[in-house]
Amino acid sequence: EQYITNPLRLTVFRQDMIRQWPDLQVEEISDDTIRVSVADARPVRFRQYYFPGWAATLDGEPTEIYPEDEVGMITIDMPPGEHTVRLYYVGTPAQHLGALVTLAAGGVGLMLGMTARHATRQTSQPVTQALKTVPAAFIAVGLVGFALVNTYIIAPGTLWFRHQSPPDAPVYMQQRVDMNFGNTFTLLGYTLAQDSAAPGGLLNVELFWRALRDTEGEDYRPVVQLVNLNVDAAWAVSEPFSPGGGSTTFGYPLDRFASEVHVMRLYDDVPPYMGRVLVRMIDYRTGMPLLLPDGRDSLILEPLVRVAGAGASIEKNLDYRLGDVVELWCASVRQENGSYQIDLYWHTRGMLADTLHTFVHGLDATGEIVTQQDAETMQGDYPSRYWLLGQTLTDRYSLPADTAVTQIAIGLYVPGGTRLPVTQGGQPVSDDRVLLPLEEIHCSR
Repeated sequence: EQYITNPLRLTVFRQDMIRQWPDLQVEEISDDTIRVSVADARPVRFRQYYFPGWAATLDGEPTEIYPEDEVGMITIDMPPGEHTVRLYYVGTPAQHLGALVTLAAGGVGLMLGMTARHATRQTSQPVTQALKTVPAAFIAVGLVGFALVNTYIIAPGTLWFRHQSPPDAPVYMQQRVDMNFGNTFTLLGYTLAQDSAAPGGLLNVELFWRALRDTEGEDYRPVVQLVNLNVDAAWAVSEPFSPGGGSTTFGYPLDRFASEVHVMRLYDDVPPYMGRVLVRMIDYRTGMPLLLPDGRDSLILEPLVRVAGAGASIEKNLDYRLGDVVELWCASVRQENGSYQIDLYWHTRGMLADTLHTFVHGLDATGEIVTQQDAETMQGDYPSRYWLLGQTLTDRYSLPADTAVTQIAIGLYVPGGTRLPVTQGGQPVSDDRVLLPLEEIHCSR
């Protein structure tokens, strides 16, 4: 409520005050002045996002402020001891220049109007001279209109031309969920406007939360990730301090929802697969996630997100084609920690409705199977129905090492056991399989 009447009121970030006490102690002297005591030199964050125009003094002397890395709050490096800090907004040169330009334009418009009226009195053609007042009138009306729009429409806190949502039905929410997280929060739903993102690029998802009970004295924070289909690798993550309604430690609004936009940057080495958005709510005190009604600790949102890209850059040193689906461009077998690590590099020629499986057989000198592994291609992490033409995909398998094994046989088959036909240089290959020597090959360019 204090921020309604004084939006520029400043204080040290309260969660830091709780977590760092007694090494960090704060006394608020006025709305812009704070007495801070620190046990040792440390950065102190203030509850205000940094942007140009803010200034500060430390014990009466100007001091440097900067945005901290995590969320960009104003931060001041403080030496040990007790200090008086004043934070205030002075504006930027561009803002000051804009005000001067506005005043000058208003003055010019007024002068033009007065000049035109004076000229009208001195001429025998008052109608012609009066027409010259039109530009001045346009300027005056434009200035008044700009002031009204800025005050009543654009300014924060105004509700003109803005949607007002019921507390459990956000207007801008695209997909409804209504999932209970630990009888503490309900995820009402989300908006995911993107269906793809590139490695190193951004993925935005907006979540809509509503508290189910009072959380005063408790600390929760959401975790949002882009994960692979097997949910055993994260490709991007967003972990803000608290849900969109602000810190849960000092209570959370029960009579309205809170929205938050999570902006996730994908890691540069993300493969060109399909992923999904995973949501957790973490109890900061215990580090444990709030459980869903069925006992799960996270919620997977429905839409799939495609990671753009063509895949690995591979030297093509093999000439095998398997059906009309893929080509085997390179393969490597290396022995490591008592096992054979088999790396296969497929180059896609098309999509297949059926799920493809890979067989990997360790053969002895007579061609008999000594050890084997069968699994869905890419271990089910990128089913063939999602493949795109021209992608180069990495497929890895492991077999127990055995001295009897002299070569590795690999191939692809569809459910029911039918192998894809294998050709080399356009000629059929016996048994529709590729025989690989126990040889490590460097496939990457």
